[in-house]
Amino acid sequence: MALLSPTSDCRTEGGLRTRGFTKRDVVSKPLVTVVTVVFNGAQRIENTIRSVANQTYDNIEYIIIDGGSTDGTLDIVREFAEGIDYWVSERDRGIYDAMNKGINAANGEWINFMNSGDTFCSKESVADTVKEFSEARVYYSDTIFYFEQGANCYCRKVSCDVRKYQFIHQSCIYRKQLHSIYGQYMVAAGVTVSDYLFFRCIPAEDWHKTKTVISRYLVGDNVSSGRRHKEQVYGTSLLLGSRSIYGAFASYLYGSLRSGVRRIEKFVLGANRYSMIFENYLEVDRKKFWQDIIGDVEQGPATVQPTTGEVGK
Repeated sequence: MALLSPTSDCRTEGGLRTRGFTKRDVVSKPLVTVVTVVFNGAQRIENTIRSVANQTYDNIEYIIIDGGSTDGTLDIVREFAEGIDYWVSERDRGIYDAMNKGINAANGEWINFMNSGDTFCSKESVADTVKEFSEARVYYSDTIFYFEQGANCYCRKVSCDVRKYQFIHQSCIYRKQLHSIYGQYMVAAGVTVSDYLFFRCIPAEDWHKTKTVISRYLVGDNVSSGRRHKEQVYGTSLLLGSRSIYGAFASYLYGSLRSGVRRIEKFVLGANRYSMIFENYLEVDRKKFWQDIIGDVEQGPATVQPTTGEVGK
């Protein structure tokens, strides 16, 4: 008998859809598909799942695309199986390949990517955003950046403005049809700005900034937090003409200097005082930070309210 190694091309799937239940759009409540992409995210994914499950908007399709995790991520996914419309675990070619799989699997007219570790800002995030739906094709908002340290969380609100090409995909709910116009996310080795390139293709008049903050973004635990990503953003902005060569170089130099200073301060001050380096971050109790979004984690798996959308079997 041959044993499969953790890196074998073994495909596993599950969720309500595999049992014949499919959600669809209705006139009064458009179907919003939320996609979570994850690989070995056992430490973070439960918060993400709970934040989706606790949304008050009751026509959400939830899809999880796993890259073949071996750390117990799938055990958590299966624990919340009754609240997940479809999940699949298989090897992929990186985060953008996984995101494209989510696009292809989505039935919703609207789509959002809430990756492992990131969460909606409140239980009403989707409902409040849907209330603002009109003629725009991308609805976006400011974003709460956060990181955890000990018993506390540190967070700050980051302003987003499409006119300045400042946006976070976790805080975007957009029409899936846009991928038929501008293509799916580019999959190429080493490229970390495929979502940035996609959204840059969409004219500013197709965007609408919402009153509600859509998401909380985990700092420092993803490809967007690395130096390579920042370099690619600066380079892309320069090529697309949104920055002068001097402005791009100045931004890159400033970011590099700040990063170097933070590393030195972390070494000098010690990890317990690292939060002092992050200016304008608000210190809050971790339990209170999560309570409104994911509830009490000791209550067991979250459940999803029955959808009011059309469900076929």
